[in-house]
Amino acid sequence: MAQSDNILDAPAQRQSEDKSVYKWLRRIAIALEIGLWLIGGIALLFKFESWEGGSEMLILSFTMLAAFYLLLAFLITGARGWKQILGAVGVGFSLSLLFLGSIFTIESWAGGREMLITGYLLSIIAAITTLIFLIRARRRGEKTGYYWNVLVRLGIILLIVL
Repeated sequence: MAQSDNILDAPAQRQSEDKSVYKWLRRIAIALEIGLWLIGGIALLFKFESWEGGSEMLILSFTMLAAFYLLLAFLITGARGWKQILGAVGVGFSLSLLFLGSIFTIESWAGGREMLITGYLLSIIAAITTLIFLIRARRRGEKTGYYWNVLVRLGIILLIVL
């Protein structure tokens, strides 16, 4: 089969390249998230065992996780369209508050409880909203991967930070 040089064929080829770049970036973001979680777990171990460098490692890892969720939540959840991106940004903000509140609470700094309470409330609202949209998407026969990604992350982080 001869390849067509028709200019109208170019957008279809470009769109498939964009999807592969998006998948590649998403995989990198998820690997980065897992790495930050592992470092955060090790930092908690160091902190609770009162080993040298535990506080510094905890502050760095949880701050990086908070920034990661604030800036890249739309990428790791697989958000498509402006509504899902907006929802992912809201979820990322609530998760960031939870991580920052955890740092402040563990380090006994002022304002930690307030951040945790605000983060819990926003995360519960986000979870309920996501659950409603998940039910609506299932009834319509749409893809639900985004909603499950958001609910799983919210559930795990709420249980850990609780």
